[in-house]
Amino acid sequence: MIEKDFKFLFDRLRRNDREAMTDMYAQAAPHLYGIIMRILPNDVRAAAVLESLFVRIWDERMAPRYAGKDVLNTLRSEAHRAAIEAKLADQLVLRAAPLAADADRNPRPDLPQKLSSLSQDDLEFLSCAYLDAFPLDVLARRYNESPKALSARLSALIDRLLEASS
Repeated sequence: MIEKDFKFLFDRLRRNDREAMTDMYAQAAPHLYGIIMRILPNDVRAAAVLESLFVRIWDERMAPRYAGKDVLNTLRSEAHRAAIEAKLADQLVLRAAPLAADADRNPRPDLPQKLSSLSQDDLEFLSCAYLDAFPLDVLARRYNESPKALSARLSALIDRLLEASS
């Protein structure tokens, strides 16, 4: 992979050339997939993160970070960050799973009252994150927050849910 090739491809992307995205995928996807797999050793999850990454690249192709001289390193960094965000999201789901399982086994009539402190926005956010399984980058665009801030928000909400269920 040669850096100047990627600069040329991004110049084509900025002109809305969809074939440039196909060419970029063909050249960069195996390398970026390898980066993602080192963090998320699950083929299906890694493929989903890679797909999400390329959707974000297309959506943000006009971003200044792609106009720099080191486009390939930018892509590598974004693949690494996307994999870490996905791993954090997966860990949050694992933390929430016992709460859901306990709710199925031991229905608690007082739980809705304890959870009334959650705002409608919090409930919608949890629904998007867990029921709809939106990745953090999609949630970040939807809520105009950084993935790191959303991860912290999810963690705090899960802690509140765990506390309310005990």
